[in-house]
Amino acid sequence: MKQRLIVAAIGVPLTLLAILFLPARYFSVLIYVLSGLAIGELIENAKSTKKLHFALISLIILFGFICLAFYRERFGAVLTLLPFTCAYGGDAAAMHAGKWFGRKHPFPKISPNKTEWGAIGGIIGTIICAAPFYYFLGLNFIWIGALLGITAEAGDLFFSLIKRKMNIKDYGNILPGHGGILDRFDSMIFVAPVAFLLINFI
Repeated sequence: MKQRLIVAAIGVPLTLLAILFLPARYFSVLIYVLSGLAIGELIENAKSTKKLHFALISLIILFGFICLAFYRERFGAVLTLLPFTCAYGGDAAAMHAGKWFGRKHPFPKISPNKTEWGAIGGIIGTIICAAPFYYFLGLNFIWIGALLGITAEAGDLFFSLIKRKMNIKDYGNILPGHGGILDRFDSMIFVAPVAFLLINFI
């Protein structure tokens, strides 16, 4: 837990600086580098099994990161905070809600540490994180936050299922206490395309 907090204390300010102050083209380069690292982690762990369609999973990962890069270019720095805050704020809310209130595990074979209260807390967390963006979106933030919260849960469960198939705990160890790049961006890979379509529609 100590390592996790230290990495978060360093990573959050760096993420904010990158989103708010990096020019769009440099932000895109950073995102593509991260996507390469994430796919590399998948390929490295794929050596232990031949049962998964790794090419398709790699395309899903790449698509999520591309949508995140396009999101920044199309909507600007401030609105790029929306998918980040919803994905990671919801993840933190889910973790604490599950720790404090969770008892039952709705998907014990996929993600044994997740609880039903954690899932509910995660969605509530994304709604709260979406609330400040009401000014920029001009629409009801409740359904926006709820939709992104459900999407984040789906992404997390999807990549947890892949880990169970590979029989690994984390995709990597580049981020102490968090795992690999893919462990940190699992929900974001699903959130970014949905957020892109949602804001583009709005």
